[in-house]
Amino acid sequence: MLRIGKISILIFLLLLAAINESFPDKARRTWLPLEKDIEVSHEGFRGVMWCTPLRDIPWKMQRTFTHTRMVRESEDFNVFGASAIYITYTMRNTILYGVRIDITEKANVDRASVEVKRNYPPVGEIIQVNERETRWSTKYTRVWVRQPEDDKSLGQIFIWGRDRKFPD
Repeated sequence: MLRIGKISILIFLLLLAAINESFPDKARRTWLPLEKDIEVSHEGFRGVMWCTPLRDIPWKMQRTFTHTRMVRESEDFNVFGASAIYITYTMRNTILYGVRIDITEKANVDRASVEVKRNYPPVGEIIQVNERETRWSTKYTRVWVRQPEDDKSLGQIFIWGRDRKFPD
């Protein structure tokens, strides 16, 4: 009985594949879509909007030691009026979720923070989380700025999408 079940399943799958091949290309793509079209955000980073699929990002990306984080080959580390040490891109289900920018020295983070506020103007209040961290939101983006502990350590600017696909 078990053997007949396996043969029946195999025949069914072969018939399904044959039927699928008989559809025109466009009908085949819409009949059983494996990927939904994802609507990208109205904001992003360096011209690439949040929710952009990895395959549509115009830069060559490299994976890091963590599978959800990537770095851009040939990165321009001059960003928001400061020189970053690292710029890391975070993906969620292969779509662009956010960016982490690591910058040395408080003065550099302050300068970059002013530019980030100009590029991502707050729609509500700017929240002082503690003495080193502030955060705000636009309609499509969240921003978190962390000042370095001292001038020799790194501060961070986190920028990420506020899409419903990404839990707050």
